[in-house]
Amino acid sequence: MEQTQPIFLRIGANFNQGKVRAENQDRIGRFHSSFGQVFIVADGMGGHEGGATAAQMLIDGLERHLRQVPPDTPPEGALQTAASRANAEIYQRANAGDPKTAQMGATSVLALVRGNQVTIAHAGDSRAYLLRGGELSRLTRDHTVVQRSNCCNPA
Repeated sequence: MEQTQPIFLRIGANFNQGKVRAENQDRIGRFHSSFGQVFIVADGMGGHEGGATAAQMLIDGLERHLRQVPPDTPPEGALQTAASRANAEIYQRANAGDPKTAQMGATSVLALVRGNQVTIAHAGDSRAYLLRGGELSRLTRDHTVVQRSNCCNPA
């Protein structure tokens, strides 16, 4: 019988309100799903109320939709399905004619932890880092025009 070492995780999040808005539109969530523990950070964008609304809708929608995905679905597919459904809800609300939520959206990064495996998913410029042995390594590449234009050039 193979022995596995227990893993110890420390999850952290850092928020920055920025210089433009009087409100911090960042939201953080943690919930359990049949795929494992989910830790998520969402950063709202668009409008005073819209960004905060979109960030919270994303967290709530991911949790709700992830619970509806059949548990035998591969984790990556489950995350894609839940994210697509949550995104559709945010898009619909952003285009419903309310000026407070018009053009709203959210970027996000999440970690799905199951046993000794971690799956990282992200959208936009919310980032995941790994801190190991005092060294910080960036795990994600931003989904932005700047990052895309540098996709094939070595740093």
